[in-house]
Amino acid sequence: MTRKQLVDLGLEKEIINSIMAIHGEDTENWKAEKTELQNQFNELKKSIPESNGEDWKKKYEDAIKLSEEATGNIARLTEEIEAAKAQHVAELSEVRNNSLLNEAIAPYKFSSKYARNGVIDTLKGKIKIEDGKLIGFTEAINELMESEPEVFITENTDTKTQRKNEGKPLKTDEVEEDLFVKGFNSKI
Repeated sequence: MTRKQLVDLGLEKEIINSIMAIHGEDTENWKAEKTELQNQFNELKKSIPESNGEDWKKKYEDAIKLSEEATGNIARLTEEIEAAKAQHVAELSEVRNNSLLNEAIAPYKFSSKYARNGVIDTLKGKIKIEDGKLIGFTEAINELMESEPEVFITENTDTKTQRKNEGKPLKTDEVEEDLFVKGFNSKI
C-alpha cells in the first residue's frame, strides 16, 4: 500500500499518516518474522547432512520401484493361483468321475487288468457324468459286452483257455498248446 493510493481515495492527511504508521509497523513485524523463520530453516537445513537428502531421494525411488515390482508379482501370483486352482478343480473332478466309473464297473469281471483299463477308457468316451451320475453307462457297457465278449469273464467263460489265447475265449475242445511251452520245446 502506498501513500498515493490513500490520497486517491480522498482521505485526510492525518488519517493517511496514521494508516501509514500502522502499515509500517505491520510490515516491519512481518519482515522480522520472515527473517526469524528463514534463520530457523537455515539452522535446520545445516543440521541435516547434504548426503542424507540424496539418500532419502534414492530410498524413495527404491521404495517406488519395489512397490511396482510387488504389484507385478502380486498380479503374476494371482494368475498362477487361479491357474492352479482351475487345474486342481479339474483334477478333483476327474478323480470323482473315475471313482464313479470304478464303482459302476465293480460288479463286472475282466479277463485282465489291461482289459479292465481298456473298458474304462472306452466308457469315458461314450458316457457323460452329470451331477455325480453316469449317463449312458448301461447302454455302453452292454454294447461292449456284445462287441468285445473276450474282455469280460462270465459264468460261461473258461478263464484258463481265455488267457492262453490272448484274452479271446475258446471252447474247451479248441484249446491250443501254451505258446510258451511250444517255444520252450522247440529250443530243446
